[in-house]
Amino acid sequence: MEIAYSGCNIGKKYSFWDIQRALNKIAPKVLSHELKELELHGFITRTVFDSISVVIKYKLTDYSDSLGPVIAALSDWGIKHRERIIVITYSTFAVY
Repeated sequence: MEIAYSGCNIGKKYSFWDIQRALNKIAPKVLSHELKELELHGFITRTVFDSISVVIKYKLTDYSDSLGPVIAALSDWGIKHRERIIVITYSTFAVY
């Protein structure tokens, strides 16, 4: 789901390479597969523009925007969990 929240905005269209750049270390084959899955499930739309070379653009749907609060809650939980683990780890191995 990182694809849907990699800095993309609802309504703006992105090329495959825009998305790959935003995600950094994703292989093109994996990204292609994930984009197909996201389209199948209604999170993105795929538009093909016929020109001298075929151009494909992806756009987040309104439905994908409904995940915003869920992703934010998971992110907040992850930050708190990491802080908890750090406190537990350092208190367990603290030298007196």
